[in-house]
Amino acid sequence: MFPLKAPGPDGFPAFFFQKHWDVCGDDVTQAVLSIVQGKESVESINDTILVLIPKVKSPTLISQFKPISLCNVFIRLLLKF
Repeated sequence: MFPLKAPGPDGFPAFFFQKHWDVCGDDVTQAVLSIVQGKESVESINDTILVLIPKVKSPTLISQFKPISLCNVFIRLLLKF
């Protein structure tokens, strides 16, 4: 994951978790494993914000925007699992 790209709805970019893994790594791992093992629902972390980024200066058409999803780090970890 790119460390400082698009933080998720929780406001934390991947860099936060990378930098402070010694503090939060066990909790993050347990949360992800609980979801993968079916003990917890993915709904608890499944918030995503869609954002339109302009491809050109002063866009006037929807096709001149690029959509990106601001997913939280937990979802990104699940997708890589």
